[in-house]
Amino acid sequence: MRIIHPRVAELDQDGIADLYAYPPDRPWLRANFVSTLDGSAQGTDGRSGTINGPADHLVFQVNRALCEVILVGAQTTRTEGYKPVRPEPWQRALRERLGLGQAPAIAVLTRSGVIDDELRAGGEAPTLVYTDLPVGAVLDDLHANGYRRVLCEGGPGVLAQVAAAGRLDDLCLTLSPMMVAGHGLRISDGDLLDPPWQAELAHVIEHDSWLLLRYRRA
Repeated sequence: MRIIHPRVAELDQDGIADLYAYPPDRPWLRANFVSTLDGSAQGTDGRSGTINGPADHLVFQVNRALCEVILVGAQTTRTEGYKPVRPEPWQRALRERLGLGQAPAIAVLTRSGVIDDELRAGGEAPTLVYTDLPVGAVLDDLHANGYRRVLCEGGPGVLAQVAAAGRLDDLCLTLSPMMVAGHGLRISDGDLLDPPWQAELAHVIEHDSWLLLRYRRA
């Protein structure tokens, strides 16, 4: 057993980007989620935004700067108000250093085909809409079209599908120092995983009682 608190090193933006770097030699799917102490992925308004904080938001921005495409379910785009990504100057500079496009594309999984008009139109990068395809087939199509660095942002049903398909490479989980009770969704919601997704701890970041955990597939 090892104690990991108090923190032993300070991190700046570049240091965080180094910690979350994608492997250079293979496709990789990362999921990024936040949860309360009592396991809810939602705040009192049914959104994740009300249970996150500055440190979580920074890692969220870093992960968006490092990826080529964001994978998300249509319900999450509606609940969280998704629009095409417009990177901040520091994100653009990081993407340029890594040889990535100006902004990540967004891949939306939807049964109904109903998504926000502005999101559907895309921006600096396209919005890709997938209907009635298994998530494994979606990921194969993304990889075939050059999108190898995939960031899954939700919702819980999409994460469960990705894990069940054996395609989840790492999970970035922020543990928010609050309890909300209620009956909010967990970060993963679907059929029982058999066998479970097994992970090993890659790192822990602490900031003002928030824990930012990264787990890799064991």
